[in-house]
Amino acid sequence: MCLCCLSVTSIRHVTTEVEDGYGFFLLSLTDKSEVTFSVTACKEANVILSQIPGIFKYRSYEVLIGTAENTETWLRRSDNGALLAFMVTPGILNCETHQFFWISWTISSISFGKGNIPQQNRILYHNEHPGHALNSLSIRTPAGVRGVWGFASIYGEHVFMLRILCIIMKQ
Repeated sequence: MCLCCLSVTSIRHVTTEVEDGYGFFLLSLTDKSEVTFSVTACKEANVILSQIPGIFKYRSYEVLIGTAENTETWLRRSDNGALLAFMVTPGILNCETHQFFWISWTISSISFGKGNIPQQNRILYHNEHPGHALNSLSIRTPAGVRGVWGFASIYGEHVFMLRILCIIMKQ
């Protein structure tokens, strides 16, 4: 396994493809309460926020954007966990253009919305007691779906990318 840690100010282009699962890209969210991002995909762009980086079955929340053939958006507890909230969102993703989204959280709630201004155009909300901190984010798309992601305003945050170091090590 190859692992690379980068300190960056923005990420303009991360691509998820068939072989990528959660964990190839990890973004540190320590001391954060929201994240904004863009994604270009025809359907099902998945984001998971977890308390422990790289652990997705425990103390995590998963947002499935454009699932059910780009007609619904779901919030689940952990990777493939219990459904907590859903909304019918036909055409929320686009194969050709970046769509902007945000996720915000507190120790006991999580929200998801469309656009690049957190708390506006909220689509999903879940309140949970007891809650837990969220310290990292990972992304993926299912088999056969290519996603192009962008992240901004992550000044000095640590990003872990498996693929980059593997390419560097092969050279």
